[in-house]
Amino acid sequence: MQSRPYWHVDIKWVCGILSFLALGVALLMFNLSTLTAKERALNISTTLVAGLFSKEGLDDEKGLEEFRQKIQNLPGDTVSPIPQFPQVKISKQDVVTLSARELRLKLFRQITEPIYDYGPAGAAAKFTTDVNEQKEFTKNASLLGVFTKKTHQTLHRIFVITAVAAVLFLVTTIYFSAGWGRLVSPGTILLVVSPVGAIAGLLLSHPPKDGDAPLGALPPNVANEIGSSLSHSYMIAAVLGILLLLAALIGKLVQKFVRKDTTTHYKA
Repeated sequence: MQSRPYWHVDIKWVCGILSFLALGVALLMFNLSTLTAKERALNISTTLVAGLFSKEGLDDEKGLEEFRQKIQNLPGDTVSPIPQFPQVKISKQDVVTLSARELRLKLFRQITEPIYDYGPAGAAAKFTTDVNEQKEFTKNASLLGVFTKKTHQTLHRIFVITAVAAVLFLVTTIYFSAGWGRLVSPGTILLVVSPVGAIAGLLLSHPPKDGDAPLGALPPNVANEIGSSLSHSYMIAAVLGILLLLAALIGKLVQKFVRKDTTTHYKA
């Protein structure tokens, strides 16, 4: 068998490292892009905002029955329960029929959805014409700038670019590998890039119950939302890497057995 030129090995290693880096960024961008897609982003941001305004938790019924009785004497079919946001309305029927959690989420979604669609500054202009109030709203909602349509589109573009780069570098790595190394190289890259994300996903999906750790401070459904996304994508990468390495091992063993059998038969 003719040995490969040394520069083939060099290119394989360089492209392998580059594909590892590009794939790591692509997986991260994929998860961030998924989490900032509209429905998922609104679920997360609405839960976070509602939690800030609900000191006793989203399921706290305290004061809700009194509020239900109070609105019966108000005119009209809808009410505006948040004085700072008179545009945020809810029907009397919803107040009576929805649970405390459902009611809070429905109310605060009316605040987080404009922020997602237009950004904090754009949403401020929707809620008030007062310049000072707009500045205050934009400042208070700045952290929610992560959960916007613009952020989602930016993250998605970065994901596409890095994913294409990862595929190109991976194909080059495979091309300059030899024999079963064409399976070992991508399998190793996939397996090495996956553990951190997979572990983070599992920790978020099963946060500490005492709430003392940073992960335990997240609302359970928010942690599960983020954790399930991370676990799914990184576990797929890990499983695919393991399958490629197993295929290479089995193929090499079979090839070795066939060669040995052929050699024995030839000598006989």
